[in-house]
Amino acid sequence: MPQLDFYSVDFIQSQGTMMSIGKVLYTDYLLPFEIASLILLVAIIGAVVLAKKKLS
Repeated sequence: MPQLDFYSVDFIQSQGTMMSIGKVLYTDYLLPFEIASLILLVAIIGAVVLAKKKLS
């Protein structure tokens, strides 16, 4: 979990909201972010396979 005193309002305003979110996602929450991306990738592949018509 990120330190709340590090991500203060002043820090977020100086860095920008998107930069702050990116830093948190790619440092403190990297593993859950990667797991969620793999789950979404599998879901997309499954939807394509289910929606694909059979050619024969």
